[in-house]
Amino acid sequence: MRATTASHIQTRQRKPKISPQQKNNENQRKTPRKTASTQDADYHQLVARATNDAVRDWNLANGDLTWPQGLDTLLGYSPGKSDQTIAFWQRQIHGADRSRTAASIREAIKSKAEYWSGEYRFRHAKGHYLQLMERALIIRDRSGRAVRFIGVLMDVTAHKQLHDQLSHSQKMEAFGQLAGGVAHDFNNFLTAILGYSDLLVAEVEGRGTGAKYLSEIRSAAGRAASLTKQLLTFSRREPLEPRVLNVNKLIHDLERSMLVLKTEPISSNGKSRVELPPGKYVSISVIDNGMGMTDDVKEHLFEPFFTTKDDRHGSGLGLATCYGIVRQSGGHIIVESELGKGTAVYIYLPEVVAPPPAPYRKRPKLPSGTETILVVEDDISVRHVAVRTLRMLGYNVLEAFRADEAKRLIQCNIVNLVVSDVVLPDMSGCDFADWTRNNSPSTQILLTSGYLPEITLDTPASDLPFLSKPFDPEQLAESVRASLDGVVVS
Repeated sequence: MRATTASHIQTRQRKPKISPQQKNNENQRKTPRKTASTQDADYHQLVARATNDAVRDWNLANGDLTWPQGLDTLLGYSPGKSDQTIAFWQRQIHGADRSRTAASIREAIKSKAEYWSGEYRFRHAKGHYLQLMERALIIRDRSGRAVRFIGVLMDVTAHKQLHDQLSHSQKMEAFGQLAGGVAHDFNNFLTAILGYSDLLVAEVEGRGTGAKYLSEIRSAAGRAASLTKQLLTFSRREPLEPRVLNVNKLIHDLERSMLVLKTEPISSNGKSRVELPPGKYVSISVIDNGMGMTDDVKEHLFEPFFTTKDDRHGSGLGLATCYGIVRQSGGHIIVESELGKGTAVYIYLPEVVAPPPAPYRKRPKLPSGTETILVVEDDISVRHVAVRTLRMLGYNVLEAFRADEAKRLIQCNIVNLVVSDVVLPDMSGCDFADWTRNNSPSTQILLTSGYLPEITLDTPASDLPFLSKPFDPEQLAESVRASLDGVVVS
């Protein structure tokens, strides 16, 4: 073997091992670092994308507009030249919000403010409007002059809709409570008017001018009672009770607050403005020469809670209610209007055969009796008319203002029937009725009220006979007799 010297031997040297951390550090040294501004821009874009907001950057010096984020994802517009000026943003704002929003931004710029925020409706590329909330930073130069306006646009449409629905729900609940309270007191007044009118009619026996005047008083009270019932029906959202009416007479009784108002019979194949099922109809036309309506207003005209008035002057329920009544009656309603030229409303209702006039009949004799009746009513007029009517019919009548007075009378007398209002000064009429059933089981009970929802299925008195206010002497007499005889009156 040939020997080799150490100087002739070539050995392979091993490279030192590199840890994963060292390798990562080496890669970081090779990768160029991002500047702080680049990192901030990426961060802001990520934040905007995470919230699905849009960002607009408005150069106040030349009017240029850029959209770093959200023009397509939130607003639906493809980036192009048309969106690169502030005019694009202005055109898409709802006409009713445009001047208000622009004025608010101008004021913020003039006032040297650093921030601005506001809400407005913005047209999506598909044509519908989004409710946007914008929060903006106003950048100024060293002299304080505003040079850039950078805003973040957030879609709050769903939030606003929920807020509006809650507000309307609360408003309607409050309105229902108010309507019920007013109707209760109002029905007390009407009960007294109807009662005393009938008592006088019975005395004059339908003769002379006085009887005619009393008839007019009673008729007016009846119309007021009907109005109160409609108010309660609306607050409880009960279904309508359709009835035949004379359209011409109804319109004649209305106050003439409209400029043109007429009725005419038509056929569905005639010159009507809407296609109707075959048959005969009555057309009611309401026309004025006012300012008219825009296309946008006409589009939402019959929507519940839509109104062009402020919250103090309109609930937005009037035309929605009219539409529902007409459609439930088998008719149709349309509106024709042009801005600056007035408005015409046409209502079509099915024509029906008028019922024959009710034959004249003598006033029936009211049912009477000799039992003892206790009338519990805090309204003095209602109590007096009820007491006088029942005494006239032969009953022995006791009266009380409060429940505690009534309890003493029941404990000291044999009372066959208690006629009690549901609302009493010292306790609920329902609770008083429950006390009466426990302490005087033989005493019958008849509850009265001008506000039906006061008695619910949950109250102990829900199974008792009930007489709704306003009532006249005939209704009182029949209800009292039925209660004493244990007859159920529907």
